[in-house]
Amino acid sequence: MDLYSQSNDFLNEFESLIDNEKVQLIPDKMIFSQKLIWGERGLLRKTGISKLSIENREKELILREKMLKAHQIIGYVTFAAMIAQGIIGGKLYNGENDLYDTHKDLGNFVTASYFVGASLSLLAPPPLVSKEIKGLN
Repeated sequence: MDLYSQSNDFLNEFESLIDNEKVQLIPDKMIFSQKLIWGERGLLRKTGISKLSIENREKELILREKMLKAHQIIGYVTFAAMIAQGIIGGKLYNGENDLYDTHKDLGNFVTASYFVGASLSLLAPPPLVSKEIKGLN
């Protein structure tokens, strides 16, 4: 028995499991925004934009990974901008008033990037399995 036939057997067995059993494609527990958009009766399901299927869930999980990676990067950029704004704020406090516009623009950038980063996290598709963790997470 070669490797090809073993992988073929596994694939056939996996497909028969999918055909014979109802596979749970979304977790039971989701945050409110995920349920509203990505749930079984969510906005994208009702409008037909993204029907609940294995193929679409694979695409959604790839999208989730990209959204959460962007969320992390934007979070680091926002953190650095907050620190820079704090440093510039200290200089403003010490009388360097020529930095006022820079401080104000940086504040606007921090606010916008914070909410974009938070939105990416809140609006990302749900994971395949919801992990239950006791305590703070």
